Amino acid sequence: MLRNDHAGRCLAAVAIALVLSVCAGQVACGAAAPSPVQARPGARNVILFIGDGMGENHVKAGRIASAAAGRAFAIDSMPVIAHVSTLSYGGNITDSAAAATAMATGHKTVNRSLGIDPDGVPLKTILEAVRDAGGRTGLVSTCALTSATPAGFAVHVEDRGSGREIAAALVRTAPDLMLGGGLANFMPTLFEKTKPPMDLAREHGYNIVREPGELDAAKSLPLLGLFADIDMEYEADRDPEVQLSLARMAERAIELLSNAAGDRGFFLMVEGGRIDHTGHSNDAERLPVEVLAFDRAIQVGLEFARKRGDTLVIVTADHETGRVEISADGALRFGSDGHTELNVPLYAEGPNQELFAQEVIDNTDIPVLMARAIGVSLEGPVAEAPVVISQPSAPAPATQALAVAAPTSSAAPTSSAEPASSVAPASSAEPTSTAAMAPAAVPVASEATHTPSRPVLSGAAPKRLVVMTYNIQTGTGADLVYDIDRIAEVIRSQGADIVGLNEVDSYTKKSGPVNQAKYIADKLGFDCAFGAILSHKGGQFGNAIISRYPIVSNRNHILPNPEMNEPRGAIECQVDVDGTIVNVFATHLEVRDSESRFAQATYLFKLASAAKGPTIITGDFNAVPKLSPETAVIMKGFNDTMQVYRMLVDSAELVRDGPFNRDYLKGGYTCDPYDPNRRIDYIFASYDLRVVGEAGAARVPRTLGSDHLPYVVALELPWEKCDKNTAPLVAVMSSPDSALWYADMGWQYDDDIDEILRVVGELGYACAEVTPDSMPMLPYVAGRRPTILLLSNIRRMSLQQQQAVREFVAAGGRVLATCQTSLKTPDEVMSGAFGFGLSDLFGVSLAGWLGAEPLHDAIMPVTDGSGVGAAAGATAGSTVTAAATAMEAKLWRAIDKPLALEIPEGTIVKARPGAVVLGVWSNGKGALTHQSDLNAAAVKNGRVMYVGCDLLCWDMLQSAQVRAFVANAIGLLLEVE
Repeated sequence: MLRNDHAGRCLAAVAIALVLSVCAGQVACGAAAPSPVQARPGARNVILFIGDGMGENHVKAGRIASAAAGRAFAIDSMPVIAHVSTLSYGGNITDSAAAATAMATGHKTVNRSLGIDPDGVPLKTILEAVRDAGGRTGLVSTCALTSATPAGFAVHVEDRGSGREIAAALVRTAPDLMLGGGLANFMPTLFEKTKPPMDLAREHGYNIVREPGELDAAKSLPLLGLFADIDMEYEADRDPEVQLSLARMAERAIELLSNAAGDRGFFLMVEGGRIDHTGHSNDAERLPVEVLAFDRAIQVGLEFARKRGDTLVIVTADHETGRVEISADGALRFGSDGHTELNVPLYAEGPNQELFAQEVIDNTDIPVLMARAIGVSLEGPVAEAPVVISQPSAPAPATQALAVAAPTSSAAPTSSAEPASSVAPASSAEPTSTAAMAPAAVPVASEATHTPSRPVLSGAAPKRLVVMTYNIQTGTGADLVYDIDRIAEVIRSQGADIVGLNEVDSYTKKSGPVNQAKYIADKLGFDCAFGAILSHKGGQFGNAIISRYPIVSNRNHILPNPEMNEPRGAIECQVDVDGTIVNVFATHLEVRDSESRFAQATYLFKLASAAKGPTIITGDFNAVPKLSPETAVIMKGFNDTMQVYRMLVDSAELVRDGPFNRDYLKGGYTCDPYDPNRRIDYIFASYDLRVVGEAGAARVPRTLGSDHLPYVVALELPWEKCDKNTAPLVAVMSSPDSALWYADMGWQYDDDIDEILRVVGELGYACAEVTPDSMPMLPYVAGRRPTILLLSNIRRMSLQQQQAVREFVAAGGRVLATCQTSLKTPDEVMSGAFGFGLSDLFGVSLAGWLGAEPLHDAIMPVTDGSGVGAAAGATAGSTVTAAATAMEAKLWRAIDKPLALEIPEGTIVKARPGAVVLGVWSNGKGALTHQSDLNAAAVKNGRVMYVGCDLLCWDMLQSAQVRAFVANAIGLLLEVE
């Protein structure tokens, strides 16, 4: 809404603040802000202030604090007030990444995504639009510049947690000014050998400052100010000699941008980022202080705008955090420690302020209105800023030229049909260039650089199936609006393939001449089957199943009803999913009587157990999971997919937003839509169906379409169509991330992979390259033939790749890993665990780094062949058994001892209990080089063998003795069942 009486509104706000502060036992004084200069018809500059997590009651708390401090609350002097809806794609409670994307691009996206749509397509941001139109741009935050809100205005990445990738992307987008925290993501690190973002920033001409005095002295752009390793301090804890206030950073940003912009104008986003943190931690003391500090920054922006008359100032939030309430006595209370669905406030002042004078707008409207106000376009492709190199870089040596095969998609193949062989020749289009991924100073060669054609692991990965259960309450929403199209849209937005529906009408007076299940199915292009339970209002009422895949048969079952309550039923369908018949049940159990529910669940269990093949049970069980006999009887033969998901998913993904969101996500609460607090809707799956172990694979989308929320889970069908093959396969993992690391070191990574494949081929084994795209196939290949995976000093391995290796071993696969394989993951931070991501699988614990003194010249066996030798007992607690001696004899057959290394380096590890040490570090004369418990060089742990040197690199493989060792290791692993 638009308030024309500016000064009157300000006085009224101060009066409110006084009343509230008196209730809190405080006295305040303040004066109205000066009236603004007459606004010009159009805006030249836009300053967008975002209070991260700031809802209506956060503002009220700041108003009280402002009055108590004897100052006017700047927000209250702004003439336009509106409210903003914040839900992310699919109607979910948003995170800051999806919210920033919406406010920057005008498009909804999934949580954790930055600057891309749900399909991963980059979206132009308002910052880029101003930049491309010749204006100046800036980002200021009290959080890390790589955190979700500032990054959402300038980068296009899938995961908000990829800090170093975001830092490099920020530099490529090239805002003229960036001030905040996040130094750790820009600095060089010990293990990441690509060019650090700090160096990229210098190459792009950025003046980099890290002290308050340096910022005060800065006179020109571009400017990068990094004042904390991660986030800046809370305002209450801030040392002004060490860190500037948000208001001072905003003031300097406005000064520098306005001086440089001239008539071209500027866009500046200023974030009070730590308001959100006070909501997550339910910190009633720091919260109002953070809002007050944010308001002081807003005052700086308003003073500039009122002097100029050409600047539009907007204040809003990305979401509300904490469900904050303020009691009559001014005390703060919290209803959660996570994000909520509550609308947030928006305030505006300046040219074109009337565009925002609406009761409620969506967060996607904000950038559209800003673009209209400043006269730029959000349309068109996304482009990086032109690179201005401050100093010419020396040409990279020729040895750095690489051709890296880049994956074209992160999704696993979905076909369930397997070709005749698991190994296919490489496409003529491979390897493709990854110039976009390579460091700026490292040239990437053309496709002609790498000529050998590699056999590539191919075949069908499991078929992914997205299943939903949804009690639709005959189309009437929690908001009492009847809208069956809304139900269809929720199903479509979630990408569901098979949906079990409850409380479905067919040709009743309420629904009109409509079979609701058929209507939804027709709208989506699905098949459907309706199972009537009772006659209702001139029509029928019951359950239904709709499916993207053909429903080949269906049968409706009436369930036991011992207490003669409302009839209950279950519809059963056979769905043809690309040749695999999947049995699907949808049911709705008794609501009042637990004994009837148990009888119905028991009967349903017998029905589902009799079905042949993969089976899914969906429905409203009217029972919570804890101590529920109704769900317990089903779980005698079927998995509760939400519980399985909790075990499979990386829990770090679920805890980023605190206990409230963690419990919400893990609990799968489906009732009620406004404040979900219990789970009564389930999807159970037979044991041959795998729950996808990815964050977000099991989810509860937010929608008001019914009195229930839908529950969605992604499953994978078993890979049934694969004939057994007794011929061993040796698979070699290649890693584009490692290739970039090697490129920076001037090493020929592709030569290593080609040499491994050549050596393995000459040993007589079928071999294949495993790319990131084909990693998900590994467990299924292991299930059909004896397979060994070679991990050759893989410097960087994602959590998903690590999980694929674990599942591969669990399925019967064998692994030969060398040197620093899985030493680091992409989530590298300044502090934290730097150990092997797969160390437990390898049977080792990290103890020292590559190249540590004394250097290793050779490896030798633990025993001398008689079971006792100088190296016996080389690890603490190890035992030289007859079985270990036999394995050692096979590994060292026909090899000179000690085995000399072409490269005298090695990773120092300790063998874990239960692992067998088959080789120890020595010098060329056979003398041990480290203390006994730190001297393991070759360790076997079940189906996995780990060797601590880069045994599989090109230089090592030129040695006949090393090739013999590799051949023996492969042979030994193939004997393991």
